[in-house]
Amino acid sequence: MSPQEIKKIESIIQYEFKNKKLLEEAFLVEPEPDNEVYSSEVFRIPGKRAINFALTHIVLNRFGELKDEGYGLITDKDSVNYILNNLYTRDVYARNIQILGLEEFLYIPDEDVYDDMTRRLFESLVGAVTIDSAWDLQVITPFVSFLLDCDFYLEYGFEDIDAHYVAKIYNWCVENNKSFPVYRFQMEDNKPVCKVKFGPTIVTGVGKSKTLAKFDAAKQVYQMLIDGGYIIERDEEGYIIGDLKMTPDEAVNYLDSQFKEGAIGEISYTSAADSEKGYIGICSVDGNDFTAYASDFDEVLAMKKAAYKMVRHLLGYRNRDI
Repeated sequence: MSPQEIKKIESIIQYEFKNKKLLEEAFLVEPEPDNEVYSSEVFRIPGKRAINFALTHIVLNRFGELKDEGYGLITDKDSVNYILNNLYTRDVYARNIQILGLEEFLYIPDEDVYDDMTRRLFESLVGAVTIDSAWDLQVITPFVSFLLDCDFYLEYGFEDIDAHYVAKIYNWCVENNKSFPVYRFQMEDNKPVCKVKFGPTIVTGVGKSKTLAKFDAAKQVYQMLIDGGYIIERDEEGYIIGDLKMTPDEAVNYLDSQFKEGAIGEISYTSAADSEKGYIGICSVDGNDFTAYASDFDEVLAMKKAAYKMVRHLLGYRNRDI
């Protein structure tokens, strides 16, 4: 492993090894667990125990309290065990290693062993840091917390997938064969900030911890992808979320161009007087069961608004009154 690779890994995991050999050994992950004297398997022994202890410390530090009456929880025992069980899982280990891009430094010969090798790398990395820090829990605990994004899950839980912008950006990069963003950290005014480059723009995320600063930066990048039209979000029923950035006049022109290109059938506009709303504009497309209605005191504008609603329907937006 070159000095440049070691430096890159240390930047990703936010830990600088005193003994670089330990970092190199942590990445000696074979497709099948081995019994070699010097390999990542050695580090998995302390790694698994350190993860368990660190997570227990992190969660109980949040939900446990010591009073004169004794030690208790500010929530119920089942909730604490639920959080611990969801954090202490192989799937989360593997996913976070992949999101961090650390599998790049492994030789993975077969997709079938991809998840297992990345999961074991997570355990060996924690074990390597445990040994390198001389079993210092003040080092191990924040390292595990950062690697597992504990602050995010303690803040948002495990069900709100829509808030996991780091994973959403990672998935988009995989689907579109794009380079993964590199999150860089620094302290500003004694607070952690995360900077990530998006095109020519440097996005800065802030938060109470490095993890929350990273998620703030990822949220901004994700919104930029939406604004740029690179990502289209849909609700549970499959409708596109957000407003269609198109005026009623542009909607009329859009429908006309689609008809000329043969993408849709013939377009019909009609209107009807309404004692309360002025006029009801009606737009229909031959071959499409949907009929768009819109109202306005201007008869022509009512029909243009109906055209806008028709475009929303054709493009996959949920329609609303306008």
